[in-house]
Amino acid sequence: SLGCNLFDQCPDIEYEEVRVKYPPEGSTTTKTYTMRYIGNYLIKAMFGDPTVCQIPEGTIGIMGEAFSYVSDSFYTGINIPASVVVIGDRAFVNCEANEAFTVSEDNLYYSADEHGVLYNKDKTVLISYPRANPATHFTVPETVKEIEPYAFNNCTNLESVTVSEGVKSIGDRAFYGCTSLVDIELPDSLRKIESKAFEET
Repeated sequence: SLGCNLFDQCPDIEYEEVRVKYPPEGSTTTKTYTMRYIGNYLIKAMFGDPTVCQIPEGTIGIMGEAFSYVSDSFYTGINIPASVVVIGDRAFVNCEANEAFTVSEDNLYYSADEHGVLYNKDKTVLISYPRANPATHFTVPETVKEIEPYAFNNCTNLESVTVSEGVKSIGDRAFYGCTSLVDIELPDSLRKIESKAFEET
């Protein structure tokens, strides 16, 4: 896993800043944003015009908390290409305007559903629910065994969640800050709820 702030104490490492245009082709209103890389690893998503974020094809890894530096109004959607094989802890935790993740069908490691929720490929791990999704209810799919830390962090539109039978663990701060959440249904299969999973709800 690509941990958070992995290179903060490495001042001599050389970064490459990449200017990305979206949409890349055939638009008269192209917007741009900047991303910082070490090799093929996205270290930091930076500033630009509010837009859907198309992570460039060829990106192999997304560093933990890579999107924690953007303002609240940036990145109304996040598109993950086929080339990504690893996503670090809390990579998208600060994406308050994100309405949906999309993942290339050719990606062998990650997927998204019709609600724009990010999972591993076989949907046994729920990684991140988009904060700005307008839905007030969500049912965790029956394929899911694990809800990752911070997965629903600050998803303030959610009022109720059904955690389907089969889920065994809910990670640290998974539902932290879900201030509208008044009803959550938990399954008999649940074996572990980590620290502060429902704090500030």
